[in-house]
Amino acid sequence: MARRDAAIVSPIAGTTRDVLQVSMDLGGVKCTLQDTAGVRSDTMDVLELEGMKRAKTVIQEADLVVAMIDVTDASYGMEIVQSTLKECNLINGDDEIDNPQGFDSTQMLLVRNKQDLLGNSGKIDAQDEEQEKGQFEGEIFDISCQNQVGIDTFLNALTQKVVARTTADAALTDSGEGALITRARHRQHVEAAVLALERFDVLSREGSMAVDIAAEELRLAASELGRITGAVDVEDVLDVLFSDFCIGK
Repeated sequence: MARRDAAIVSPIAGTTRDVLQVSMDLGGVKCTLQDTAGVRSDTMDVLELEGMKRAKTVIQEADLVVAMIDVTDASYGMEIVQSTLKECNLINGDDEIDNPQGFDSTQMLLVRNKQDLLGNSGKIDAQDEEQEKGQFEGEIFDISCQNQVGIDTFLNALTQKVVARTTADAALTDSGEGALITRARHRQHVEAAVLALERFDVLSREGSMAVDIAAEELRLAASELGRITGAVDVEDVLDVLFSDFCIGK
């Protein structure tokens, strides 16, 4: 998902111990993806138990949960998902995932990994399939991290859910005020961008003779915003360093 080797991956259970964080851009929304230790019941390893404890803490604090199970043992994976959600107090002891009084299935995506191990049929056991449908009414994605199959479909769905969630949250919290800018440097760049856009608006109404000047104002506005988002040239960084710091040789 990160498009790079962000963590050590191996077939040995318990490889991931600590919580790994990766920043991702999903549909223009900056998200923090937290990869946690897998949860399983057949271990007494102290380090693994601590990793699973941290994983459950992350689940409780997450805005969206991606539950990944091994498709070759899907029924066991669903049991672990159920028990983990109960331990995290996200569903009651007698609730199923699809119970409207329990865990909101829209907050979780179920991913069945290792599709490459299912053989030529590419299908899981019919009994497991029926059991999963009865336990989980949310979106289910079949992928293979080994063969990179189904990854794009899952990422597209994840992006849509993140954007929809962000839009909904913005609508609920919108008070008619703009975003709060707390850093003086950011405020200066935003103000400069606004002034440049105002000049662009005026110049763009003056006909073709002022097109080149209007375009320059638009470039200045984009440059000012780029200094906030990080889209700046090396020369810009050096200008700031040499103007604000005394660097000796």
